[in-house]
Amino acid sequence: MPHLEVPLTEGALAFVVEIEVSQAPAIITYLKRRGEAVPEPLRMRALVDTGAGICAATAEMIGKLKLPSKSAKRQEIMTAGGAIQSKEYYGALRLAGLHELAVDYATICQFDFVDSPFDFILGMNVLSRWNWRYTHAGMRLVFES
Repeated sequence: MPHLEVPLTEGALAFVVEIEVSQAPAIITYLKRRGEAVPEPLRMRALVDTGAGICAATAEMIGKLKLPSKSAKRQEIMTAGGAIQSKEYYGALRLAGLHELAVDYATICQFDFVDSPFDFILGMNVLSRWNWRYTHAGMRLVFES
């Protein structure tokens, strides 16, 4: 079975994976039919955050991808630092190195990280759809297709 092992990041006590974020497949089809440009997928360093209920990306990344907004209204999102008001967007995600793990429609909220080495937070709304486990012995996350 294809799998990808992710070690604990040195010094950060965190798991970081490379992901590819793009427009959802139906949006890509729609844009192509209209003869509009489709933004190229972006590869990002994502913090695996099992405490986050939803994925998050910066306004800059959302803007580069031209992700469609889920709603005109801002939603209250709980963060480690407390509640924030954020817009929600739709996007597609793939785990780099194991493209069989993909989500075509994921909710991504806008959250502007301050002084962070990460471009993206990978939350449980996507992680719960993927087959993964934590190994205590090797202190690794193992993703399986």
